[in-house]
This record gives sequence, structure tokens and C-alpha cells, in this order.
Amino acid sequence: MSKHDEELRQRILRGDDPQSVRTWFIERVAEGKIREVDFTDFESLFWADIVADYRKWRASRKLN
Repeated sequence: MSKHDEELRQRILRGDDPQSVRTWFIERVAEGKIREVDFTDFESLFWADIVADYRKWRASRKLN
């Protein structure tokens, strides 16, 4: 289980900018401080949203 779940929730609940929350989370993953296999259910949903939005962005780049 990830130790970052609580901080992720706090950042969202206090109204931090969504992009800064995503960047913070992606940096934790990139630094190896959190692995996908260790995600809580909440983190998995959050990560899935990041991935889905990235795929939409990539698809839109191919069209233009």
C-alpha cells in the first residue's frame, strides 16, 4: 500500500491546482517512491485518469 494516498487526498481536498497535484503524483512515480503495484484503489483511479487524459492528448496531436 502506498504511503502517498493520504497526501494525495489532502492536496485534492484543500483545492490544490489539479495540474500541480498530477505533477506531484507523477514525480513520485518517476522517482520510484511509489509503484503502480502499490497503489491504493484511490491512487489507481487517479492514475487511470492521468493515463486516459494523456492518451486523449496524444490522439489529438496526431490529428493536427
